[in-house]
Amino acid sequence: YLGQATGGECPEWVGFTALAIAVVLNLQDLDLVGKALVIFGACVILPFMVIVVEAVPLVPAGYEVMLQSTPRIDYAVLLSTVIWNNSGYDICSVSAGDIDDVQHTLLPAMGLTCLLVAIQYMVPMALGTVVDPHFSHWTNGHFSEVGALAVGEWFRDVMAVGGVFASMGLMNSRLRFAAQNLASMAQLGLLPSAVGKTLESGAPVVAVFAYAAGVVALVVMDFD
Repeated sequence: YLGQATGGECPEWVGFTALAIAVVLNLQDLDLVGKALVIFGACVILPFMVIVVEAVPLVPAGYEVMLQSTPRIDYAVLLSTVIWNNSGYDICSVSAGDIDDVQHTLLPAMGLTCLLVAIQYMVPMALGTVVDPHFSHWTNGHFSEVGALAVGEWFRDVMAVGGVFASMGLMNSRLRFAAQNLASMAQLGLLPSAVGKTLESGAPVVAVFAYAAGVVALVVMDFD
């Protein structure tokens, strides 16, 4: 999204900045990480809500065109995509020990999260295809174009910012959980004990920096 808004490749400094913010957050307690994720999530969802509101009046005019242009569905790809986009919830078990009253909190939270993710995927996609019913246009990052069509050209930049927040939220959560896994392996004797070192906040400091170093190595690589 950011690359589309700037008319080129996403600069590396954006990735480094997002990683630096994630590292600072993850060196604090888990409560701050969770609050940051709520803020990131709200910043991601809000632009899609705007698209939905703007697209609703277009439904009567665009629905027939959408049905006529619906391509042949590859159900194998559809199923694998649905499974992929709804996976990863098991990672919350890494932080189960840090959740207050986990027996009564975790299950409702998981249910609400699954429902929110399903709505977040289905509703914007359904109304987005009314805004642009030509399925050949739908490639990675096309929601920025849908936003520009539904709201205005300026909204492409809003979608870009939302994409940045989405990446930062993903980095923030992955960093914490991956670092916690490394620290747990150290505590079990599967990695050097130094990897399991924690701060007063409970953050696995060595594991956080080790994971961040791996991310830095990937950021500078050219995957094209």
